[in-house]
Amino acid sequence: MSACNSENAGNSIAISLSAEPSYKVKEAVFVTISVTNNTHNNIKFLKWGTPFESMPTRDMFSVKKEDNQMLPYQGRMIKRGKPEASDYISIQAGQTLKQSIDISKAYGINESGTYHVQYKESYPVLEGSASNGLLTLPPTNSVSFQLVE
Repeated sequence: MSACNSENAGNSIAISLSAEPSYKVKEAVFVTISVTNNTHNNIKFLKWGTPFESMPTRDMFSVKKEDNQMLPYQGRMIKRGKPEASDYISIQAGQTLKQSIDISKAYGINESGTYHVQYKESYPVLEGSASNGLLTLPPTNSVSFQLVE
């Protein structure tokens, strides 16, 4: 799925999720997000509240059980000051970045069954952007997995 920078519809970022087909109860559940910069420009964005942090720091995923019951976010919420240079991540033109993140503790994935996960719309801040510092990333594909005993 791609997202268009509001400044130029020809510039896009492609994002997708992947996960293993099954995990065991009480095992970490890792979801991998892939972000591809299909633009002709290098992009730098604030990684806070994105999967590019070591753990979820906000409600960034839609997690549903097989009965369509939404799981509430139970992870950490972090209050921060002004970002520093090290808080940004760069994606070169044409480059794909992948990051795996354990979502099991942040969303209470602890009962056997089928789960569906989607990355929610996000607005990472682009450093030096002429489009008011916002890039809209729409929801990604949905991934499903089984949690088994």
